[in-house]
Amino acid sequence: IGVPTYANRELENFTITIDFAEHTHSLSHHSAITATCTAGGAAQYWSCNICGKLFSDASAKTQIIKVPQIPALGHKMTAHAAKAATCTAAGNVAYYSCSQCRKNYSDRNGTKVLTSTVTAALGHSFGAWRTTTAATVFAPERQTRTCTRCRMNEVRNYGSKLRPTIRTTANSL
Repeated sequence: IGVPTYANRELENFTITIDFAEHTHSLSHHSAITATCTAGGAAQYWSCNICGKLFSDASAKTQIIKVPQIPALGHKMTAHAAKAATCTAAGNVAYYSCSQCRKNYSDRNGTKVLTSTVTAALGHSFGAWRTTTAATVFAPERQTRTCTRCRMNEVRNYGSKLRPTIRTTANSL
């Protein structure tokens, strides 16, 4: 039972009386809102378009006073230690991952989202080439250089074989 009063500029104030006591509820469905790690959610419910009452069921049998709220779930974090990158393999920064929202964070509280946890492979840092075997008539010069980080050796043939020549010194025949 309500007695709202409305004003109209062209007419005098007037009163409309609405009696909600006897009516068939005209229900609108409100879908559930799923709670996340950081935001709360709400249960599904129905509301009557006529009287505004809320119900937990589509048959309007169970009236509720307010929409049931679902609290935020909170992050479920796992810590991951930093792993140094090598010459040939990527590493990662120290980070936390949430098993519920599947996001990675730089802090335990899950306030700073990381777009990547990967640190790129460093690549080799080779020193200068040095001759390890001089060229012969059978093979070109062999050179080696060493990575200053991982100590891997790289070997190459350099130049070409020596040209075979015969030199004679004869005083008489």
